[in-house]
Amino acid sequence: MKKILLSLLIVVSIFGYQLMFSGKIAKAQESSSSIEIIDGTSLSESDLDSIRENDEYMIELTYEQALERTAEVSGKSIEELKMQHPPYSFRTQAACGWMETATTLSVKSYRPQLIVIVETCRHGSFGWVTKKQPFLQEFKAGSK
Repeated sequence: MKKILLSLLIVVSIFGYQLMFSGKIAKAQESSSSIEIIDGTSLSESDLDSIRENDEYMIELTYEQALERTAEVSGKSIEELKMQHPPYSFRTQAACGWMETATTLSVKSYRPQLIVIVETCRHGSFGWVTKKQPFLQEFKAGSK
């Protein structure tokens, strides 16, 4: 009788832990997928600036928009950036473009924002980040 009760207790405990962890995983998946990718290729600079006021965002950019944003944040000239990242000389079947993403990191009371502009490609429902060097990879933060 004790073995049966012990076995039942173990099974109930395992089932309870499974439910508890599956709930946490579902919440984590919901929160991680809450950032929407915004098509910024046809937006004005003022519209892009209002989006960039958020702590976290993802914006699709044209080559020219990526150049301007990188020059603005990094302080480099557009000519220098064009030499480092020349425009496309050809197009493949995959639609490639530039993606700006930002996320705010919390370090106690200090909250720097990581901004990254990378080249991404999409073919059907499959998307990927290319192996090209990122256009921009910098922290934007106020004084501590």
